Amino acid sequence: MDKIKIVTHIFTLFVVISILLPVYWMLILSFKSIVEATTPGPGIFWVKHFSLEGWKLAFANPMAATSGATYSSSAGASYNFLTFIGNSLIIILGGMAVNVPLGLLAAYAFSRYKFKGDNHIFFWFLTNRMAPAASFLLPYYHMYSILNLIDTYQGMILVHTVFNLPLTIWVLKGFIDDVPQELDEAASVDGYGLMGFFRHVLIPMVLPGIAVACLFIFIFSWNEFLFAQFLTHFRATPLTYAIYRLIDVCTMIMWHEVGAVTLVSWIPAAIFVVFMRKYITRGFMFGAVK
Repeated sequence: MDKIKIVTHIFTLFVVISILLPVYWMLILSFKSIVEATTPGPGIFWVKHFSLEGWKLAFANPMAATSGATYSSSAGASYNFLTFIGNSLIIILGGMAVNVPLGLLAAYAFSRYKFKGDNHIFFWFLTNRMAPAASFLLPYYHMYSILNLIDTYQGMILVHTVFNLPLTIWVLKGFIDDVPQELDEAASVDGYGLMGFFRHVLIPMVLPGIAVACLFIFIFSWNEFLFAQFLTHFRATPLTYAIYRLIDVCTMIMWHEVGAVTLVSWIPAAIFVVFMRKYITRGFMFGAVK
């Protein structure tokens, strides 16, 4: 038993180190000068000379992205990365605002009503999520070019909605299935219409499920890269592609700036999980105990 505990502790320590090492690496990179950040040797694991140069390049640049500035080639970015963080949040929150109501209505329909081909339609929704995103890229690019949706918030919110909606429906249907159908009839007897039932009965009961769905939407949208690369140029570019462009276009990679931006990119996700953790925990445990 003692040997099993030792092996378990060693494995747990290995997992924790594997998770925290990239965070630590980006942290020390962000506080190094460009010379120290690109100098090999034992000193790469700690900071010798504390510097805020990377943070100033990334977030204190007076030039805004909306001014039409282009990407710099060697002297760091000519824009403020707070703009791209704002772009990501606009796309994510817009996607949630569309996804959750549509997903809730669709999940309720699949859960409560039986109609011809309902299982096939539900499975078809899921297969759209399972399909590789690259297979939809050219059709979307062609349609967006015709509709002038390239590099727009509306276009990015739409494509994120299309790919997150099947997952939202699937998650919420599982939660709605666990809500007794007798509550629907009781609400109808009390004089509630469909929207009244949703507002006063269903939504409060499946709120943990909504939180789980929002978590998945946030994770997938925050980390999405492929559509951002091909469907945006600058104005609606999210943070993921902006970080890639910072590395892609530079003749000399500003690693201290990359460290600062990457470190900040983890903060919104951490804040979201902290504030939603109560509902997320309830959501993952919902239905486990009858």
